[in-house]
This record gives sequence, C-alpha cells and structure tokens, in this order.
Amino acid sequence: MPSKITFVWFVASTLLMFFSKSAAAAAAESVQMDVHFTLTDLDYKPIPAAEVHVVLGTKGAWQGANAGHRFTTDAAGESRFTAPVALAPVRRKRPTNFVDSLFGRAEPADFLQVAAELGFAGHRWLYVVHLYRFHNGDVLLDHMEIYSRDQSGNFTVKAEASDQGWKIADLGGLMLTSPGHDVWKQSFGPDETDPEKKRWTFNLAFRRSPEPVMR
Repeated sequence: MPSKITFVWFVASTLLMFFSKSAAAAAAESVQMDVHFTLTDLDYKPIPAAEVHVVLGTKGAWQGANAGHRFTTDAAGESRFTAPVALAPVRRKRPTNFVDSLFGRAEPADFLQVAAELGFAGHRWLYVVHLYRFHNGDVLLDHMEIYSRDQSGNFTVKAEASDQGWKIADLGGLMLTSPGHDVWKQSFGPDETDPEKKRWTFNLAFRRSPEPVMR
C-alpha cells in the first residue's frame, strides 16, 4: 500500500507537470498580426520607396539576412502585411518614480520583439526593439539595439551604446550621436472584431534622422 509521502509526491508531480505544460502552451500560442508600418523623417513626413524588412518575434534565425517580411514603402511611407507571431506572457514593472518603484509590483504583459532592417549612413542595420503590452493596452518600449552584418551577411554584430553615442562596426571606430532611426509609434492588441482573439493589429512607425556629417 503506497505511503502518504508517495501519494503527496505523486499529486505534486502531476500538478507540476500540468502547470508546466499549460505555461508552455501559453508561451507558444501564436496569433496573426496585421502590421501597419510607417517610415517618416523627423518632421513626420513620409519616406517613400524605402526598402525595409521586418521580423516579428524571436522564433528561428531572426537575425538572418533572409528572415522576416520584405517590402518597399509606398508614397505615404507605409506598408501593410500579416504574419504569425508568438507573444510571450511575462510579468513586467511599469517605469515609475523612485518612491513608487519601491512598492510597485510586476504586472502581466505580452512581450514582443520587433526587428527592422533599415538603411542609414550608407549601410543596412537591424534595429531591434523590445515591447511590453500591459492588459490595459499600454505599450512600453524598453530599449533598442542595433546590429550590423557579420561575414555571412547575418545581423549578429551588436553596436555599443554609451552616453557619447553609438559605436557601430561598419563605421570603423566613428561614433554616431543618433542611432539613425527611432520608434515614434508602437501599439498592438487584439482585433476587437475577432471573437477568438487570434487576430491582432500592430501599428509601428520609425522616423529617420538626416544623414550624418562625417568628420
């Protein structure tokens, strides 16, 4: 006859397995993302005929030269496409002042990494942003990274960011005071017309700085 300890161990193991599988299933659940991409200058005027490629999420070789969806912006500096993406459920604190941060708790959020290959200063770089969507619809842009190409053509060489600017391998030691592009719009969430919440919409906009003056 099994002991009480054996029985408790069996129940605990079963529950652990169940919740582990449930968490894994939730993490791997994909949605169809309807993306509205916009590229402008610093005055928010559209940049047409720009070659772009966008990679949603971290699944697979997202830094590969042929990863993601490629397009050319139209006369309005825009493009629309749909792609599957797995949103990772996480817990994240909102940015607050110092006092509030002592008592604030991490909240449920959906994490999405987005990478956009854009041209600047005569080079093609991969701009990577980390986004967190809280359940009330607020979206936090945590930080941005820039990658240049390695010898195989993949975007694996990470730029160094500091208070002085950006040090990118392609520039041979020169520093950029501006990264060249930054995000000015980032919002995503379930399509309210989809009762199953399997279709989401994503508005993403970058703006490009003027070309740098090399000294």
